Amino acid sequence: MKFPDFVRRNIPLAGYSTLGVGGPADYFADIKRIETDGSESEDYHIREAKATFFVSVCEAHKFAKENGLDIFVLGRGSNVMFADSGFRGLVLHMGMSRVHFQNDKLIAEAGALVSDLVTLYENGCGGLECFAGLPGTVGGAIYGNAGCFGGQFWDIVEKIMFFDGEYFRTLKKRPEMFGYRWSIFKDNPGWIIVEARLKFKLKDSGQVTKETKRIRNLRQSKQPKSPSVGCIFKNPAESTLSAGLLIDLCGLKGKRIGSAMISHEHANFFVNLGGAKARDFIELIKIAKSHVLKKFGILLKEEIILVGDF
Repeated sequence: MKFPDFVRRNIPLAGYSTLGVGGPADYFADIKRIETDGSESEDYHIREAKATFFVSVCEAHKFAKENGLDIFVLGRGSNVMFADSGFRGLVLHMGMSRVHFQNDKLIAEAGALVSDLVTLYENGCGGLECFAGLPGTVGGAIYGNAGCFGGQFWDIVEKIMFFDGEYFRTLKKRPEMFGYRWSIFKDNPGWIIVEARLKFKLKDSGQVTKETKRIRNLRQSKQPKSPSVGCIFKNPAESTLSAGLLIDLCGLKGKRIGSAMISHEHANFFVNLGGAKARDFIELIKIAKSHVLKKFGILLKEEIILVGDF
């Protein structure tokens, strides 16, 4: 089987997930921007990097299609759990992470960390304070409409560029394209997010910095320090109680399967105490769902993305 030179074989996925579990991917492609020597203008650098990026995405997609391989698009892996057996397809790791201003707009590539955007906003650009300390990339935040502390990521999205398997297209935001932990990209898994144009509003930099620090400290005080994948379950629409509180009321904080544990700090966070397996977390998920269903009549739904055969 002939494949592009940037595609590698049998790459362990545990290191590409914040949870630290998972077997190997049969094929793995790092999609990164090229580095230049600085002899050209910044606009030239951006155009050149984009051209290389677009070609790499096209080549990787063509390779997967010709060989009947499923594609999984990966950012930082903060909302993903890989199976112990790995993934029998191509993992497309989006490493394009440039963030820049274009006139009065902020352009962020899919691999840019949300935390890097927050740093930009601390310079007087408001609107992202609620995401301070949030792990993950812009692409992932768009895909799952990441939200916390009263905000959701699509609130700041204006336009998205994506690859649909044949062409690169742009999509202007409309209300029907997103919802609670959902976006149109979840219904179109073949679409690959490339970059987004985001909106912001100028604020007093001191106020933005103060609010950013407050949110970051609040997050750190409520969430565990051990490796996790973020919230396991969505908050149920049929209850005024959060998924974490429902699990807590079932007395499941501290419940362990092997080295996987339901966090003492936040019951919707399951942590890796060291050496845990994906199957341990799957068992904890089943236990939490069973207890909440029995006690409250509510079937919790996973927020995390499960990749591979479980």
